[in-house]
Amino acid sequence: MSDGLPEGWLPTPFGVDEAEAPALAAALTRIAADTLPGFIDGDDARTAMAATIARAPIAAGTVGRVWHVLGPDATGAIVDLSVVESAGSVPDSPFAHTVPQRAVVFLEGRAALSLVAPREHVPVAMLLRAQRQDGGRTLVADAIDAAPVLGLILDDVIALVGGTPPGSEGLPSGD
Repeated sequence: MSDGLPEGWLPTPFGVDEAEAPALAAALTRIAADTLPGFIDGDDARTAMAATIARAPIAAGTVGRVWHVLGPDATGAIVDLSVVESAGSVPDSPFAHTVPQRAVVFLEGRAALSLVAPREHVPVAMLLRAQRQDGGRTLVADAIDAAPVLGLILDDVIALVGGTPPGSEGLPSGD
C-alpha cells in the first residue's frame, strides 16, 4: 500500500463525505491491519482514519493524500499532494492571508513554512509547502500541523515531491 513513499506514510482518500467516512474508515483500517505490520485496527484507528479522509483538501488541485501513521515515529501528520500546470514556481501558500516564516531550499526546489489563515479574524495555522518543478508542471506537497511536527516531517515532505532534502547531497542543512 505504501510502495515508493517515505517510511511511515500511508496513502488515503480525501474529501470523503463525513456521513460516509466512518464506514469507509472501518474498511480501510481493516485492510491496513491485514497488510501492514504494526497497524492496529480499533476504535481509535477508525476514528482517526475517518477524520483524515473527511478533512477537506488544503488546495483546490489536490490529487492525493498521505498520512504519517505507520511505525514508532508516526506523527499523525497529513500531507496533500497536488500538481500545478505551471513551469514556474507556485505561491508558498494557497491561503489569502500568509506570513512567511522560513524558506528551505533543496536541490530541486524549495519548501516554505508560513503562518496562514483563510480570512481575517480566524485562528492562524502553520503550513509547510514543498514544491519541485517537473517539466511544465510543479509538484506540490502541503501539510498543516504544529510547527514541531512540520519540522519532523520536513525531509519526508520534500521527498514526497521527488526532492532531495538539504544535507543529503552536500547542501547545507537549515536556513
